[in-house]
Amino acid sequence: MQTLLATLSRASLSALLFGLCLLAALAPRETASAWLPVPPAQDTPARICGADPACLRQRFLRIDAAAIEAIAPDLGLVELPGAALRPLHPYDLRRFSSAITPTRLGHQPDEVLAVRLVLSEVGPDRLLHSRYGLREAVAVLQTVMNRLSPRRVNPMELPGMADYPGCGAEGRFARCVNAQQFHGLLTPQALRPAEAIPKALLGPAVDRALLAWLIVRAEAIPDLTGGATRFAHRCGGRVYGAPSSACDTPEEWRSGASALTGPLVLLAPNGLGPGGVYRHRVSARVEYERLP
Repeated sequence: MQTLLATLSRASLSALLFGLCLLAALAPRETASAWLPVPPAQDTPARICGADPACLRQRFLRIDAAAIEAIAPDLGLVELPGAALRPLHPYDLRRFSSAITPTRLGHQPDEVLAVRLVLSEVGPDRLLHSRYGLREAVAVLQTVMNRLSPRRVNPMELPGMADYPGCGAEGRFARCVNAQQFHGLLTPQALRPAEAIPKALLGPAVDRALLAWLIVRAEAIPDLTGGATRFAHRCGGRVYGAPSSACDTPEEWRSGASALTGPLVLLAPNGLGPGGVYRHRVSARVEYERLP
């Protein structure tokens, strides 16, 4: 009898323990188990700003690899360094779009100059409506970065070869991006974006231009330009799509080009020409393909 009772007690205890384990497994969990961690909470304006009304009035640019790949699947994204690119980037739209004089433009932070350069040299229509708009914006900014590198500007390491004004080893982005070299900075799209760009396009265009700058600043992709230190919009209109030989004369870079329909052509140093200055070759192209 004692043996039977002991057996029944052990069976009852086992059943009780099994029931408790089953209830624990089925019960809703407030925290994740050790083998199923809770994913980090997604950044939101409220998490970033708290109750600060000035912060909440900012524009928020969401940055993640999936979104960038959806915009520009051919960009060749390497990584998005967490320290350099926050998932949600707040900014004041007015800093990038309010009216400014050419003199004050030269004293703006790098990101403001970068955005205004892209708005003027690429333009909101190409940024948003060309399949390769983001790639084009990145290429324009990488051209500036190449001008800051003496090895890109002077690959043959010739003594006495002048850099682009404000660029080179001692240069800075804000000095290198100047209106003497980038004439778009003297246009309304750079100096008065809020007036020159339709309101419906302004915010999205600044988003796209700022995203290009953050990608380039973080070195999240390799150089798309093939070492280019110059770029030109060309081969527009009836000669669009012609062989590159039809677009390789300096005269064509200055006339007949179309910033609305032609590709962006990147030009890298390629040996010495007359007068001891570098010739340039076509090192890359960014096509224009309007989205349906």
